[in-house]
Amino acid sequence: MRRSLAGFLVLLAAAPGALAADLRGPFSLDATADGRFAVVACRRDLSVAILDLAAESASPYPFRDVPNEAGIPRVPLKVRCVGNETAILLADFAEQLTVIDVPNARVARRVAVPFYCQDALYDAKRDRFYVSNRTLDSVLVFDPAWNRVGSIDVGKRPGPMTFGPDGRLWVANRGTFDVSVVDLDAGRDVGRVFIGSRVEDLAATATAVLATNHGGAELPRLHGVPIVMDDARDIRNVVTAIDPKTLRATELFVDRGADYAGIDVRHGLVAFAGAASGTVHVAREGDASGALETVEILGPDSPLDAGVEPKGRRAYTNARDVLAIAPDRVLAVNFLRDTVTELRRVDGRFRVAGETALNETGRPLLAFASPAAHPVMTDRQRGDLHLLTLAAWQGGAQRDFSCFTCHSEWHTDFRLLFDRRDDPFAPGHPQGPERNQSLRYLARLAPYGWEGAHPDLPAFNRSAVDLHGALAAGDAPGADVADGLVAIEDVLAPGPNPYPRSWPAGEALFLGKAGCAGCHPPPLYTDRKPHDVGTGRTLDTPTLLGAWDLVRYLHDVRAGSIEEVFDPAIYERGAPSHGNIATLSDSEKRDLAAFVRSLGDAKTFREKKPVAAR
Repeated sequence: MRRSLAGFLVLLAAAPGALAADLRGPFSLDATADGRFAVVACRRDLSVAILDLAAESASPYPFRDVPNEAGIPRVPLKVRCVGNETAILLADFAEQLTVIDVPNARVARRVAVPFYCQDALYDAKRDRFYVSNRTLDSVLVFDPAWNRVGSIDVGKRPGPMTFGPDGRLWVANRGTFDVSVVDLDAGRDVGRVFIGSRVEDLAATATAVLATNHGGAELPRLHGVPIVMDDARDIRNVVTAIDPKTLRATELFVDRGADYAGIDVRHGLVAFAGAASGTVHVAREGDASGALETVEILGPDSPLDAGVEPKGRRAYTNARDVLAIAPDRVLAVNFLRDTVTELRRVDGRFRVAGETALNETGRPLLAFASPAAHPVMTDRQRGDLHLLTLAAWQGGAQRDFSCFTCHSEWHTDFRLLFDRRDDPFAPGHPQGPERNQSLRYLARLAPYGWEGAHPDLPAFNRSAVDLHGALAAGDAPGADVADGLVAIEDVLAPGPNPYPRSWPAGEALFLGKAGCAGCHPPPLYTDRKPHDVGTGRTLDTPTLLGAWDLVRYLHDVRAGSIEEVFDPAIYERGAPSHGNIATLSDSEKRDLAAFVRSLGDAKTFREKKPVAAR
């Protein structure tokens, strides 16, 4: 195994052992203030790696977190280092965050927080911690002892945060496609900058706030939601620079890679990851020329043993996050290879210098004939390979996005899509924009697509592959890719539902007076049949399982809340044909909305079996 970070690996735990199988899917990394340690959050197996960047040798230690009381795995999402000794680990499906004593490689404490906390920052000036939470649409404020002392309302589904050069807190709102500017002295959101897509990460230079995203601010909008009218034109990879004085946004580094992800600004460098293209991009902070170096982790001149198929496709690379650890050194985590890659500046430009495996199967992979034939590949790894890198490595008409671009976090980016096909229920008429559906629950709800046109998952996947032009002439048949995607779709599950599970008044209305169960019968809460509910368009009935995890509702997102779904005024002609909603009082609508929010979670998913097509 080639690696230049000799002996830098310490696995957080209590007893020595061999390289652990636990460290899978590295997703996020950060460094202590003194640059001695880097900490990696591994998403697939509830694990953490501490990288001692100064050590000549170190003993590896296996570590795994444990499921919460509901039996739902905590999914490591983000790690943030504070000072020289502390790291904060956030897990998407956990009602806690973990404080890690980094030098001693141990858990210092666990802090109770609501589900779905996404990012954490420490404010040394005010001695406060800020934690974004995507279900509460707010930033939670904690004192140094981790007592919750307040919250700040921001946009929908806040995620990544950074302190700007102006001293204010900047928060990426993934459900409203904008960035909030928070005045910390006033404790409130004082401005918004529309970005135009889901912001993947934020960082700040001395003069600007930088955001990575997959669309830019020029997309057309309906009900405030960006529409992808043409995937060849509208799916763009952009670093957006925001001037904190004017709040003006300027697009930088457009389409230099695919699926821009983590971004880091340190040591005079701006570094960001192109996940689906397996690239790391590096610029000098403050360089107004727009010069950018792009390094392919498994490129033609890489020293690594790249998994290369006979056609020259480079697979097994998904650079999720980056870290500038010196003016001439950058680290990147590779989600698909379970490795950390090091880049060094050599002869005036950055090159791949080495790679370190986090587990035995993550060692650099040798050349292979096809992903299906590789001996260490599991079905789930093959599914991840297709989902995370499909268009980038297949070499078809679309090279600038993957499935993950629109189905972020194996879910949805909440944008609208216009797929250019005729409406199957109204031949000769084009389909209108449609809400980008989540992949969660997908395997339980045949037939597939808004119109229910696909009887099984392979058929649905083949349609998606063909529609996006992901395969070029001579490539593997679409069926091969479609079948491979099923491996990951079959295990995709939602997280825990943060809303109360029992709402008898709303359930009684749902099953009776409101008439909802006619088209949304339990237990799947869909009859899988087409209906026109007053919008002027016939569509397959979506499931209500997981409705709590969306940001807008109906096929064209005209409803901004579940309560608005019950408002006849938002439908064309004011038709009260969506059940018997016109007969409900305001209090009944609130009860009904509370019941709908309570539907669907990981437990429900595990209990349901795949349903045959009608």
